[in-house]
Amino acid sequence: MTTSTDGLFISSATLMRMPDDVRETILAFVVGHRDGSGGGDAGTPTSPGHAHPQPGTPDDDGFADLTPRHARRYIAGCGEKTRAAIEAIARSDTRYFQVSDVAAAVGCAAHELRGVWGGLTRRVKTVTGDADAYLVYWDGSEPVFDDAGTYVDQRGEVTELTHKSLRKALGL
Repeated sequence: MTTSTDGLFISSATLMRMPDDVRETILAFVVGHRDGSGGGDAGTPTSPGHAHPQPGTPDDDGFADLTPRHARRYIAGCGEKTRAAIEAIARSDTRYFQVSDVAAAVGCAAHELRGVWGGLTRRVKTVTGDADAYLVYWDGSEPVFDDAGTYVDQRGEVTELTHKSLRKALGL
């Protein structure tokens, strides 16, 4: 790890060797959601103590509308987990999807997806060139917790154009 007056630099190799919870916290911080508050993809709560995401309305300028061309570029640059998440979102019959379906596709529990949501957000910002872009809107749906208080599900949405574009790019 190296520090400078401009920031903190952690190599990818070092980051990948860190415990999952530390890595996810760092990734969430990097995308601007240090404590889970704020909107967009990385704001999904991971425990009852985290704030429920409250992005703007789906009509706002940050809610990404990916064209088929953008969707192909988006998918081409995704890692394995991010691609699995995108495929799960695209496989939904509508632009709405369940977090539990994404978790199953990625092979983890819903509360372990924080890094995936951060990856989705970073990728959409890169592809669109919009620093305020986010892919998933949490539509005001309430998170679902099990009896132990663990986050297990929630409904999210992407735009209609994004959903169709992802399906087309994935050949679904």
